[in-house]
Amino acid sequence: MPNGAEERKLVREAFVADIPGSPEHQWSEEDRAEGWVSDGNNGVQWNAGTELVAATSVEISFGVNLEGKKYNERYPIYKLIKRELERPLVFEAIEEIDRPKDIEVHLLRDAYLRQGRPRYYRERVILETSLEKLNAESWRHALTQALNCYDSRGEPRHLPITFYYKDTGQRRATSAEPYEMKPHLHFRSVLWLTAPKTLDARIEAVRNLRNRMQPLYNLLEKQSA
Repeated sequence: MPNGAEERKLVREAFVADIPGSPEHQWSEEDRAEGWVSDGNNGVQWNAGTELVAATSVEISFGVNLEGKKYNERYPIYKLIKRELERPLVFEAIEEIDRPKDIEVHLLRDAYLRQGRPRYYRERVILETSLEKLNAESWRHALTQALNCYDSRGEPRHLPITFYYKDTGQRRATSAEPYEMKPHLHFRSVLWLTAPKTLDARIEAVRNLRNRMQPLYNLLEKQSA
């Protein structure tokens, strides 16, 4: 069975072969077995990668996301949050998807301080659930929390965060400086449990999951435009 670094290479190879654009490779600061590749688009992005879920277990995922970054002097995710609160379209997208129970939605708060972006802090996760279990109440509650990352001018707030130890989950410290908080919406699914043996088969796995998740990509583009 390939290790994390080998899995990462297999994922990236298939992703680059199937997804148009100039890919970006982002490495986790915590572990070299983790890594993500995206299409590099300024806004809604396809991405895939590997993530440690236990000491010896690596999860291989594919998905579509919209980070809280500023593109062309605006925050697209801010507009998406406002529109989904006014008239949610996510459930229409879910109705178009085969096996929604296999796809997860992650709404996070990304914390930024100068060039650093930590991963393990209490305030990070707003919502993590499957599309099958997502309901109007939980979606609206999560969006409201995400909107609170912005001030009345639509600019990200600066807030303290609470760090914790990855292994034990115990509190480590509260940040001495406030971090800039930005929402990050990510839909993702397991790409494979065991890597297909050929590149063609791995490309097909990426393509099949991309086609299944296309309604979510369309949702993010429409609501953030």
